[in-house]
Amino acid sequence: MYKNDLEVQNVLSARIKQLKIRKDMGLLFDAAMELDCKNIAKVLVNQRRASGETLLYQACYNDEMDRVERILPLCSKETINALGGSNQQSPLYWACYYNNLEIIKLLCNSKAVLYEDCIDVADKKIRKYLAKPLLILGIKDGDNYKVLEYIEKIGDIKGITSKNGKSLISIACNRYNEFENPKESRKAIIKNLVEGGQEIREEDISEIENLEIKKYLAKHYLLNAYKRKDVDKIKNFLQSDIAVYITEKCKSDILKIAYEREDSEIIKKFLPKCSQKNIRRYLNKYTFILCIELFDSNKITKDEKEKLSKSCLLHMLEHKQEYNIENIKAFIKEHIDDKFIDENALDIFKIVYEQNNKEVACLFLSKFSLKTIDWCFRQLKYRGFLKDLVEDLPSPISESIRLLLQEREMERLRDCSIFKKNMAACCCILASFSLVAKVLDILSQLGS
Repeated sequence: MYKNDLEVQNVLSARIKQLKIRKDMGLLFDAAMELDCKNIAKVLVNQRRASGETLLYQACYNDEMDRVERILPLCSKETINALGGSNQQSPLYWACYYNNLEIIKLLCNSKAVLYEDCIDVADKKIRKYLAKPLLILGIKDGDNYKVLEYIEKIGDIKGITSKNGKSLISIACNRYNEFENPKESRKAIIKNLVEGGQEIREEDISEIENLEIKKYLAKHYLLNAYKRKDVDKIKNFLQSDIAVYITEKCKSDILKIAYEREDSEIIKKFLPKCSQKNIRRYLNKYTFILCIELFDSNKITKDEKEKLSKSCLLHMLEHKQEYNIENIKAFIKEHIDDKFIDENALDIFKIVYEQNNKEVACLFLSKFSLKTIDWCFRQLKYRGFLKDLVEDLPSPISESIRLLLQEREMERLRDCSIFKKNMAACCCILASFSLVAKVLDILSQLGS
């Protein structure tokens, strides 16, 4: 009889090495556990065959959950990660091979090393479980290549969070804020997480300090909400403080989708908030009617109404085949005052001039101030067009415009007269510099 367990352990250990009875270690382990000889069991558990296999390796290889539970508490760190078999694989590899999540959790909680082949051999569910901590580690370290690698391995990262419930984007944003001059890779990580399907939260947009990333997150937050047709989420976002980070490009992208779907509710929400250029891009008969509905609803601000009014008016002028003079008159009477017309006279007159639309031009000239008409007359290309229009205007207006035009014509002739008096002196000066071509040009102009 042996005096104590230690003596038994030493003798048994020597005997195992001497006789090389490795294949019987499992039976010996079971016997030791039954006799409550944990010191002996521990020796057996941490013994390795020539190929590197251990009892833990064999239990995982055979997918024996009960034996793994009994063996694991007695394993050293080296035993848990010992590579065995012809291809030198770890116990965790075989747990992943059989997609046994319970064994995988036991091994991971015991600090088993996660080798690349473990993730590759597992199914989608197991892969997600295994790669999650590595993905979070890559985010914290700012290693964009690792982040991309594990996003690809996991596939769907939509619902992944840390142990304390933080989203991956929130982790990435917090790490970005910690550095005074963050690397570009940290910005790329955030974008890759968004593209990988990670959910954006309003808090993420508020927390990140970088303006470019704020705008990027705001854009995709709205686009994702719209793709899911989550109108309430869009409404709440537009009413929040972070709505200021919505870029014109984002509004345009959403408006484009809404336009294709003929989604009147979203069009009404975004159209007034777009730039003049984008409003006009998406105006047609359908969206024009929606604009009229917006005017009548009183749900838009004064600035938004003016912006829409101008866009609608210019749209009507540009599409004269769709809107006649009566339509334009009705629109002006209902939604536009003379002051607004005068303030936007240059854009208006340019269109009616290019279309040679004298009927509409007369309508607006009667609403322009003399100062605006004066400006138009000073533009050489509009001068003849204005003169032709005077006769078609109502008499009080035509008379005041005619007087103005006569005054400007007299000024032009007077200027020409002064030039004629000094023509000789000018020609002499130009000739002294051998600018003969210039002299001939001046003479030809005076002759005309």
